[in-house]
Amino acid sequence: MQASMRPSPILVSPLDFSNVASFNVSPQTVRDLAHRTPGMPGARPRFLVVPSTYMYGLARMFQEIGSETRPEVHIVRSVDEAYTFLGVPEPQFEPVGGGVAMRSRRQAPALVRKATA
Repeated sequence: MQASMRPSPILVSPLDFSNVASFNVSPQTVRDLAHRTPGMPGARPRFLVVPSTYMYGLARMFQEIGSETRPEVHIVRSVDEAYTFLGVPEPQFEPVGGGVAMRSRRQAPALVRKATA
């Protein structure tokens, strides 16, 4: 396959809070952070995985307040929900930036999905 015909990878940035036992951040701090310039600008989809009801509420507040500058932030309750949102039923991981591919969904700091069109 020619280089110009290869599917381009779609990078996704999940941030998984599934194993977080406590999160001592006030709603005001979340509001303040949402009003700031994004630390990771760009159109890359970003997923916050937050199964805890309290943290889910804070994450949704962050998403809503920051929606103008962070339109690609998505809040989900599970990693599988993020994959479903992306249309990836069984993700395949590949090394990114010289790293080692990880097999566990929970351990994946960055995903590379091959575009299908």
